[in-house]
Amino acid sequence: YVRDIARIFIGCTRAKLTSAYAFNVRGVVTTAEEFVEILKKTLPEAADLISIDGPSIPIMAETDESALTALLRSVPSPHTLKDPFPMPLEECIRETADMFKTLAQEGRLHDRDLQ
Repeated sequence: YVRDIARIFIGCTRAKLTSAYAFNVRGVVTTAEEFVEILKKTLPEAADLISIDGPSIPIMAETDESALTALLRSVPSPHTLKDPFPMPLEECIRETADMFKTLAQEGRLHDRDLQ
């Protein structure tokens, strides 16, 4: 989720690092079925617009981001990592839907790229 990635980016720029590091970013790992169920609860009007079909895509989801989280929690206030991290999927979906609804109400959402 972009807010989590922004929090990671800003936190890393504020961290006291003495050398270069590589970190894993895990975020929220879920199945497509769980995602759709959360989406339908969060955005009931989308229930008839989304379905799942086909095989799942194998990804390496179980990465360890504890080193990244520890680094971000060590950053001094006011830039220290605040919970929840990562953001709960329900909140991410709700926030994204709200942004799209606002754009649509303001006439700033179009479908020109969907052709």
